[in-house]
Amino acid sequence: MTNQLITNLHDGTIRLFFETKITSFKPEQEIFENIVSEDKPFADPVKVGHAELNNHEELLVFTCKYEDDLTARSSKKKQFDIAKRILKEDFKDGAIFIFYDAAGNFRFSFIRKNYGSETSKYSNWKRFTYYVEQGKTNRTFRERIGNGDFSSLESIREAFSVEPLNKEFYSKIVRSFYHLVGGKVGSGRSAEELKPLLSLPEGEKDRTIVRQFGVRLIGRVVFCWFLKHKTSKNKLPLIPQEWLSSNAITEDYYHTILEPLFYEVLNKKPENRDKALPEGHEQIPFLNGGLFEAQEGTDSDFYYPQKSLPQRANHQLKIPNEWFDELFEVLEQYNFTIDENSVSDAEVSIDPEMLGRIFENLLAEIDPNIKSEEKKSIKKATGSFYTPREIVDHMVVESLVKYLHNKTSISETRLHLLFKDSEEIEFKEAEITQLLDAFDEVKILDPACGSGAFPMGALQKIIFALHKLDPDAQIWKQKQLSKISNAALKAEMRKTLAKANAEYARKLGVLQQCIYGSDIQPIASEISKLRSFLSLIIDEEIDDNKYNRGILPLPNLEFKFVSANTLIELDNSGSLESELVTKMIPELHRIRQDYLQAHGSEKEQLKNEFQEIQTKILMDQLAIDPRPETRAMQLVNWNPFNNKETEWFDPEWMFGIKQFDIVIGNPPYGGTKIPAKLKAHLGLGSSDPYGAFIAKYLRRKKHTTPLSHNGILSFIVSDTFMTIKTHKELRELLLQNKVHSMLRVHPDTFKATVNTAIITCQRMENIDKAEGKILMADFTNVSIQVQHERFIELLEKTIEYSQPEYEGESFELPEVLYMKGENWTSESSKEYGIYTYPQDFIERSSNIPFFVASPKIFQIMNDTTLKKEIVEFDEQKFPARPVELNQNSFFVFRLGDIAEVKQGLATGDNDSYLYQTPESRGNYRNILEFEKYLLTEKDLIHIRKDEKLRKEIIAKGISKNDTKSKRYFEGRYIIPYDKGGESDASGGWMPNYLVPTNYFIDWSEWAVNRLNNYTIAQRIREKKENKTIKEHYETTNCAVIRSPDKFFKPSVSFSRTGVYSPTFRLGSGSVFDTEGSMIFQNWLPIEVLTALASSKLSKYLLKNMIGHTVHCQVDELKELRLPLKNEHLQNLSLRIVEKQKQDYFYDYASEEQLDIDYLVYKYFGFNWDDIKEVENWYSRRYQRLTNAQKKNLCQHGKSPHYQENYKRLSSKYGDLVSDKKKTWQTIL
Repeated sequence: MTNQLITNLHDGTIRLFFETKITSFKPEQEIFENIVSEDKPFADPVKVGHAELNNHEELLVFTCKYEDDLTARSSKKKQFDIAKRILKEDFKDGAIFIFYDAAGNFRFSFIRKNYGSETSKYSNWKRFTYYVEQGKTNRTFRERIGNGDFSSLESIREAFSVEPLNKEFYSKIVRSFYHLVGGKVGSGRSAEELKPLLSLPEGEKDRTIVRQFGVRLIGRVVFCWFLKHKTSKNKLPLIPQEWLSSNAITEDYYHTILEPLFYEVLNKKPENRDKALPEGHEQIPFLNGGLFEAQEGTDSDFYYPQKSLPQRANHQLKIPNEWFDELFEVLEQYNFTIDENSVSDAEVSIDPEMLGRIFENLLAEIDPNIKSEEKKSIKKATGSFYTPREIVDHMVVESLVKYLHNKTSISETRLHLLFKDSEEIEFKEAEITQLLDAFDEVKILDPACGSGAFPMGALQKIIFALHKLDPDAQIWKQKQLSKISNAALKAEMRKTLAKANAEYARKLGVLQQCIYGSDIQPIASEISKLRSFLSLIIDEEIDDNKYNRGILPLPNLEFKFVSANTLIELDNSGSLESELVTKMIPELHRIRQDYLQAHGSEKEQLKNEFQEIQTKILMDQLAIDPRPETRAMQLVNWNPFNNKETEWFDPEWMFGIKQFDIVIGNPPYGGTKIPAKLKAHLGLGSSDPYGAFIAKYLRRKKHTTPLSHNGILSFIVSDTFMTIKTHKELRELLLQNKVHSMLRVHPDTFKATVNTAIITCQRMENIDKAEGKILMADFTNVSIQVQHERFIELLEKTIEYSQPEYEGESFELPEVLYMKGENWTSESSKEYGIYTYPQDFIERSSNIPFFVASPKIFQIMNDTTLKKEIVEFDEQKFPARPVELNQNSFFVFRLGDIAEVKQGLATGDNDSYLYQTPESRGNYRNILEFEKYLLTEKDLIHIRKDEKLRKEIIAKGISKNDTKSKRYFEGRYIIPYDKGGESDASGGWMPNYLVPTNYFIDWSEWAVNRLNNYTIAQRIREKKENKTIKEHYETTNCAVIRSPDKFFKPSVSFSRTGVYSPTFRLGSGSVFDTEGSMIFQNWLPIEVLTALASSKLSKYLLKNMIGHTVHCQVDELKELRLPLKNEHLQNLSLRIVEKQKQDYFYDYASEEQLDIDYLVYKYFGFNWDDIKEVENWYSRRYQRLTNAQKKNLCQHGKSPHYQENYKRLSSKYGDLVSDKKKTWQTIL
């Protein structure tokens, strides 16, 4: 039926199509009059039927004839407006609209309320569209719609999803890339090594140079392919088929056609082109002189425009035609649209964002700063190493709203509506003036711009708002003219704006005055420029009868997107103050402004003027300070007119901008660490680059920053800084500014190898930390890829977050718990958590963690305003702090105040010392073959009790042969080695309490002597390792022997690495590994400490308020808070141990652990709401484990709902404190 729909569209085939796809479809006919009276050439829309889908969802189907020729771009906005008008009158759950013309071309659109909610605070309509054109293959429409499932709105939405198309397209482009430059595609058994087809001159083999050339070539071809899809009313494309298509590939295609297209046609006015160019170049308009300038040096394009035409190409550069055949075959399979898709309006075709998506990934492939494991992740992501559009939009809108609020004092609620397409809002004339001034003045920087996702996102949102405020752009045009001082250029710009439509005028102004970008990779800034050019070309009006086909030359963006090391500042040891410099700075500003619209000889003159001024300043400054490393020398080495990376970044010099209003982006998370000098300069404790990006723009005290006072910083960064010790300095810096929000997101959001967060901050000189609130969100359990609509719905929740009205301290829906205090709120479920609290809450803990958890429970961590007291308990004196929760007072102690937490041995050569049980991870010797040499428990007890013997065995080892030695154990010399435990999350079992170690170590005299003397150099030589022997390796031991004084002592062992870490169990009382670290103390029975540490609440405190990463560091564990009360815990813990001796995998989680968790909650003064908060978090963080444990509970005849099990225990151990809860039903 899909084929009939394409080839013979009419009411009958439409009806038959839907009857075939949806069995419940019922045809009907209702004409909607007076909907399109002002929107000719549209006929009256017709409802042709409706259907009830799964889940009682209703789908409506409409058609509407377009009386003119329907193209991919014609009246797209009007079609959407017509659909929304109808749906406001007759809205069910979703609708399909078919706009068609007499020739059978049609747009097939699926429309539904954004986020599937009619009551969402800022709900939008969302449209997904296929454009079907007669005479084209329409392959994607045939396959996706023909095979699509129409049984529910969600399955229809999947048939209209752009993401599968993008992934498929990207995978084919990547194959073409590696076929060009050589390399492996695919993984596992399907991996294929492709030989390079590209041959560079003089046998150039440098992989970086080869790959950069390949990325740039594909970028230019795809850019031109988009241009080919911009046509005039006469259906003549900007670039003809005879130049760019499979049929256009002639002998030596690259040199014959593409090089002239890049370097002689698109960047030269028709009258300046060489007459020997291929036929048809007259149809291709001049776009910009710097569009595809031939690169020189190590980044060379191997093209020499200064020579005569026949000599310009270097024919040693060889690209066989077969490669272009392959690439063009791919490109010709897909529909292209030159409109950028938006969150609310997506064309199911390849849009300009794909240009960014392709090159964000390919840039990552060739980036030397990205580790190999991250590159593997990028390849597996099939093109998803790219900031999702929804995230970009969210960050851009939130930043703009906060900026506009600061500038105008208009409420954020009203400002949000300015960016919603379904909301009409009226502003007073004075407010419109304020807003237009604010948009005109805003300066936005992406300091790691990549391929331009954030600059393009900002452009789209600003244009959208300007359209509402100034529909014909007359005010905006005047503002742009007022910025030009040069009379001739001003007159030229006046002509340009007079010819331009309103959309073009808006974009031109925003690109020229508001948006800036920098990236360390030169090719990244080049791609950003191409996307900017494409965004302007979209709104150019082609007139085949006018000069240059009516196309206005594109602006020069060399002073808008630069290639620079954004983190490195200009040398500030010397001053640039002099009479000459003072005079020249305004001249440089004039050149930057005039250069934007200059072309031809005027452009060359401005280039020369800029470079002359640089030289004058250099000579002036060298007379003052002749050192070669001075600021003046740095300045003169910057050349904005080539594509070379600059080793420093200075916005005033490069852009003429001292400070920005918004700094936004997705800076690098890992890869190359920042230099020690920069780390010290920024006052950081960690060398992670993302921390440097934050610090550079939020620094205070003696330093100015490129972010203005009240400026907004919005970054996507690794979330590791939020709690861990090495980033404490960064947290201190953040707390000196206003922190608006931190949203932790699912790992697949950015396909990064680290967990990430979206942070929004505001640089402020003075801040009242008790004023306003931070919003913290945990969305780590909701995948933007798999649960797209749900993720967007939750993201929407964070905008001007508020809770429903209710009385009391809490209320609970079936899945969501709401709680509130005097100045905090929490909203949590097993799926997500949202928390708000004053910024100064964080400083109640000396670790100043940015915690994403209950502010109420965080009181337990208070060690700054609550004084430590010495409290007597069980005939011992404990250093503890008083805490009040739910009007219940109790004492808590810090583990580090009563215990030593120690790391153990790192042998540096495990194969020589270790043994393991057969089922364990690793490749060490099988202990079963050496069992007779294993010390007995009686032997170990003997060593522990004899202090002198214990110390001798630690220092000298166990004697294997000397029967007279006290260190002789009848030839036994192998001892247990605590190396951390394993877990069976799928079965619900965790390695707590009694978990006999699976590892053992040779502790003979030979082994101990070797551990103390065997050097790294010896190991490299003996084992023939492929490593360079450094000088200090000759004297550096392989082994690092930590805490030997604690060997052979009673302890609690914990595993500090892994998803489920830490887990706690009784130590072997032997030697322990660095990964199986130990807790030593004499205050509590070790069984009590094991039970307390193994509780869910301890895990909650550790993973939310102390160190939230998958590792648990020793210093983090010391910060764990435990209650003084511990009755019943020792007996419960011993009972578990006894049963584990009988059954290694005893399911204690379904038995005694319920009692332990309930008692720990009770000892901390929790009520049922507090327990629900912890249990919700536990289910979010450990979903697989929780599901398995609930299944086990059912098998034991218990409820899968923990609170029901806990309530049964209240009669045994006593009730919890009462809570003041109002149910939803009570509120209603």
